[in-house]
Amino acid sequence: MGGFSSISTAARRVTKRETPTIYPDHATSVAARTHSMLSPTLNTANGEHSRPPTGASSAPSTNAGTSAPPENTAGIPLSVPEAPSTSDIFEHFAIYTEKCRIRDYDYNDPIVLKEYFSGEIAHCKPDAKPFVFRPEMNLTGGFSCIGFDAEISRLHYNATTEDWKCIYKECIRGERYQIIDGHFDYGATRAFVPGDCPPYEYLWIECILEKQNIRNYSQPLLLPVVKPAKKNIRRNNLRRKPLNVLVLGMDSVSRLNAHRQFPETLKFLQTKKNLVELFGFNKIGVNSAPNQIPLVTGIKYLGDNLQARVTNKYFDNETRYLWDDYESRGYRTMFFEEQWKYGLFIYPSTHGFKEVPTTYWPRPLIQAVDWSDLKRDGYEWCIGTDFPAKYYLEYTSNMFRMLGSDRPLFSYSWLSEIAHNDLNGGIRADGYFLDFFKNMDKHGLLDTTAIFFISDHGFRFGYFRQTELGRYEDMLPYGFILMPDSYYEQYPEALTNVRTNARRLVTVYDLHVTMLELADAWDEDRVVRTPNGYSLFSTVIPENRTCLDAGISFQFCSCFESHPYDVGGPLALEVARFVIDTINEIVRNNSATEKCSYWELNAIETFSQLSEGNHWTNFFKISIKTKPVAQFEAAVELLSNKSWTLLSEIDRTDWFSSHAGCAKSTDYERYCYCKNS
Repeated sequence: MGGFSSISTAARRVTKRETPTIYPDHATSVAARTHSMLSPTLNTANGEHSRPPTGASSAPSTNAGTSAPPENTAGIPLSVPEAPSTSDIFEHFAIYTEKCRIRDYDYNDPIVLKEYFSGEIAHCKPDAKPFVFRPEMNLTGGFSCIGFDAEISRLHYNATTEDWKCIYKECIRGERYQIIDGHFDYGATRAFVPGDCPPYEYLWIECILEKQNIRNYSQPLLLPVVKPAKKNIRRNNLRRKPLNVLVLGMDSVSRLNAHRQFPETLKFLQTKKNLVELFGFNKIGVNSAPNQIPLVTGIKYLGDNLQARVTNKYFDNETRYLWDDYESRGYRTMFFEEQWKYGLFIYPSTHGFKEVPTTYWPRPLIQAVDWSDLKRDGYEWCIGTDFPAKYYLEYTSNMFRMLGSDRPLFSYSWLSEIAHNDLNGGIRADGYFLDFFKNMDKHGLLDTTAIFFISDHGFRFGYFRQTELGRYEDMLPYGFILMPDSYYEQYPEALTNVRTNARRLVTVYDLHVTMLELADAWDEDRVVRTPNGYSLFSTVIPENRTCLDAGISFQFCSCFESHPYDVGGPLALEVARFVIDTINEIVRNNSATEKCSYWELNAIETFSQLSEGNHWTNFFKISIKTKPVAQFEAAVELLSNKSWTLLSEIDRTDWFSSHAGCAKSTDYERYCYCKNS
């Protein structure tokens, strides 16, 4: 049995203890077995792999961080081997600080690749025809025209320019609907004339070719244009010319998986001497919104009650967003997310924005693409010969070209469709990303743009996620920072700091502060520190930083060492029942018992106790299977009164959309198994 499929079985064979006691020899033996199945880049021969990493700081409970639950293992120390030499620490660890040691793994481990990354990958239809229309940019005039590719027309459609009888219409927001961001509309229809330069940004084109018996040709077209900034500032007051800032994201890709999925892209980026990889970039919440909304706001989505304030409401004026800071400094701004139905500001039960929050807002065109026949004719993902991501990336680079170096742009460009539901799907974007970065380089845009190439979390569902490596990868998304050489030449201490911080525990709060600093153009009173975050350029993150300090939920803290525990003992059963009872309570509290099934425990898959440094905590992780069939995972704390409390929300790690339709787009969707399924 290859890969990680036997991890839980191995853990069950280790011991039959029924109390929360873990002895040093047990921890070592489990580590050695885990090494053989996960193949981390550690040397178990000298005992290094058995070193429990130092984790997050203690929880607020008086019991957290003690040697063990008081009534069981007080006084029994963990075995802490001698640290590796400084020269080879980072051959074994992604992070090695006083309070956080995160092991590193070989992303190209042959067993892992064979078990989980060797299946067939769906691509676009080989017989699909490319689009004939493209944007023709007038960089001097600041507008774009509808370009026509006569060569594609001849080769793929056997048609001349005169054969095309076309109309186009603008894609606009659904202002007539109650939830504006949930809909789109078409504007007035115009007949296409070669050379047209319409006053629109987002077009839908439809054509008929009578001779070729084609009556339903259609395609989207994004036309870059220069629009006025919301605020003009005097550039001669600044210490340096403002940089463009790009947040380029791909959903659900871990740091390790980025190396598997984007090999050509990373090979190209690594030719840039100042590329920085964030080895300790740790997610702070379960899915996209709890990770990305703090990135753009700097505040917790759940903990600061922002989510409660915006439920069934709009996000306008609820807090300050990154684009607000950039616009106040004379920037133009852009925001788009590929999977708008599940977007940050609309899913599952919010309304998005009543007023367009950024200068450029291509959401209506993205909605038109998703509602069109193009996707239904293209394996549900493709439009024409390619995935939509290709066109959205081209639009992003075109916008930077159109605005030039004198009109700085902050762009938040987030892709998701290619990788969100397919562990190995990101490989389809490798060529798109490579072309994007090469195009940016060709036009000198890498010399004027700060790029944050990131994800929000790792892959969250399916069999791989339920393995130990899958849990590890889910907590650690990829993060790369690429700055212009001139930036570090002017501020060499920034390069020193960011390289140091690359091996520290980092979160989206730190990225938020870093982007705030870039917006400030290095003014003397620029923001370099917030209660949750540090600028990666102007500060050095403390070595003793913990997950608690960093605002990371304990359930997602990669600094903790997980020690397998007896899944057949009474303690595991007690925790499993607590989790099941909590899920059923969530269903009851949402008055959904008539449509959602009652959950029962089927099996305990894994159960483990967590250590931080050379101390035990009273934290435990458990994964369970249920009846009806589902997979849940939770992190809990044993309190001094011997009761349990959740450390974070209960996570669902299997696919659930097919049987949760009766609760679709609700906060409890993942906890509902519809009775009519």
